[in-house]
Amino acid sequence: FRYWTIDRSLARKRERSGGSYSQIKRGLRERGQLFEDTEFPATTRALYHHKKPHLNPIVWMRPHEICARPKFIADGATRFDVEQGELGDTWLVQAVSTLTLTPKFLDRVVPPDQAFDHTYCGIFR
Repeated sequence: FRYWTIDRSLARKRERSGGSYSQIKRGLRERGQLFEDTEFPATTRALYHHKKPHLNPIVWMRPHEICARPKFIADGATRFDVEQGELGDTWLVQAVSTLTLTPKFLDRVVPPDQAFDHTYCGIFR
């Protein structure tokens, strides 16, 4: 039986993806491309796995396709900013909410300079 730490798992994923977050982001910006995750593709199966999807199809959109001037985090982040959806994501909502209580931890997951401005290339740390 093997135990995998998050660090080992991320290191293996980094090897497959071709570099660190910074390297991948830099490459995307140089090529003028947006990131597309091969391990979590923008498909219905990625959200529902083996469950039957809703009758209404999901439309995957980038931030600028939703509104003219999207903001990733505006006026700071609090635990009340995170809302549970319909996909059984309670665990994720609780984890993100907890991160907002300790800004230095949130900064490790979400870079303080993460934005939807000219630096946006669709990749998140």
